[in-house]
Amino acid sequence: MTAKLRTADLFGSPDTIPSPKITGPERVIAGQDVTFDIQAGGCNPYTYIIDFGDGSPVAEGNQSVLNSFAYTKSGGYSSIGQFILILSVIDDGGDSRITSTTIDVEPPEEIFISPSTEIQVPIGGTSLFTVAGGTAPYSWSVVEGIGNCTLLSNAGQQVTLNGVNIGTCRISVRDSFGAVDYSERITVSSRPCEIKTSCDIIAEPCFLSLSGLTDAHTSVSCPKAGFGYELCCPNSYTIDPGCQAGVISLSDSIDAHTSVYNVGSFNTDVCVKAANPTKTASCRYITSGNCNYDETCFVSLTNTTDAHIGGCSDYSTKVCCKV
Repeated sequence: MTAKLRTADLFGSPDTIPSPKITGPERVIAGQDVTFDIQAGGCNPYTYIIDFGDGSPVAEGNQSVLNSFAYTKSGGYSSIGQFILILSVIDDGGDSRITSTTIDVEPPEEIFISPSTEIQVPIGGTSLFTVAGGTAPYSWSVVEGIGNCTLLSNAGQQVTLNGVNIGTCRISVRDSFGAVDYSERITVSSRPCEIKTSCDIIAEPCFLSLSGLTDAHTSVSCPKAGFGYELCCPNSYTIDPGCQAGVISLSDSIDAHTSVYNVGSFNTDVCVKAANPTKTASCRYITSGNCNYDETCFVSLTNTTDAHIGGCSDYSTKVCCKV
């Protein structure tokens, strides 16, 4: 943006007080501080008045010498467009001069949400989102899937998203000038089972005992008996002797190898059912990829039969269950 100066001498004779000049930066961005250089002659001290043309309060002040004076409009312009800035200078003799310049105020820079790709958040889990660019303050909101995600705050450069219900959502962020960006799809997924040294008996009860965090033998006893680890799963499932949904089959009840349920010759079955009696559980196994977002990954296996087991990220064969 180039400021074009249009000078109008309205008072006094030209040799009494030279016409003042006001110049600004070549590019003015809304919301950013703007510094103007003011020059004038005549008899000091001087009184100056700056009308910025945007409806904001005028700037008034006194200078003992006005040959070269810098004035900064803190926060700059709050609106986008073209404005006529008017400078009035009165010297000690009461002689006045007015000059004006046209200011083009451009939009602020774009804003960008990060992460900028689709992500998956387990139910009850959180993810941090950040905004870059634009002009503070920022405001955040859930714009799709409002019941599936919540924001722990709705202001600031960073916010934390909480996965509430299985499904998808999107969020947006808006800056003080209305620039907006939207996240990609956020998928709230079922929380997978986890291998821990001890389960929370209420939130994630124990389903199996394991000899290790990975490449493990298995025991049906819970809590752990002789083994140091437990398989902790969401409380939306319970162990089911009636086998509503088969998860895996073991070679024995203790210190056992594992097979996918009903695959191979092992006959000690581990089955689950929905904790909610009005719902039904079902399980399947996959040999590549990941469980669907609305499925709970129980375990992964080194093979479909006669295998060791580990956490869901350890091996390609996975058991996926759904309520």
